[in-house]
Amino acid sequence: MKRHPRYAVSVLLVVVLSGCTVGQTHNRLTSLPRGQGISVLISPPSGTVVRAYEVLAATIDGLYLRSLHLIGEGPLFLLPYERIGRAQFEGLRQLKFGGGQPPDGERLEQIRLMSRYPPGIDDELRQELLRAYEHDEIQSLD
Repeated sequence: MKRHPRYAVSVLLVVVLSGCTVGQTHNRLTSLPRGQGISVLISPPSGTVVRAYEVLAATIDGLYLRSLHLIGEGPLFLLPYERIGRAQFEGLRQLKFGGGQPPDGERLEQIRLMSRYPPGIDDELRQELLRAYEHDEIQSLD
C-alpha cells in the first residue's frame, strides 16, 4: 500500500499543531525543572543581618520568598524592595541590587525567570502554597 506525500504532510501538520495546544501553557507553568527558585542572600538597609531565601516570585512590588534558615519549610514572605539593603543571588553576581531600590527592568525579568513561579503568584496558587506550607497567610515584611 502506497502512502501519498500529502498524507504524510497532513499527519505531520496535525502532530505539530496538537503539540502547540497540549501540555502546560505559560499561565500554568508551576516551577523550574530543578524544582525550586534561585537562592538569594538578603540583608536589610541597616546591613546587620544576612538571611538566605528561595525566590518564589519577583514582582514590581517586591520578592515572594521562602526562608531557608529554618529547619523544614520556612515561612513565606513578601519583601518590598525598600526593605532590601542588599540582595545577592546564588552564582549570579550580575543580578545583585539593593539600597532600597527595585532592580532595573532587565534584572527584574531575569530574577522573575529564575524564580520558582515565573508567571507570578495568583490567588489560586497563593492558596495552594499556604496549604502546602501550612500557613494562614503570606507574611509581609514591610
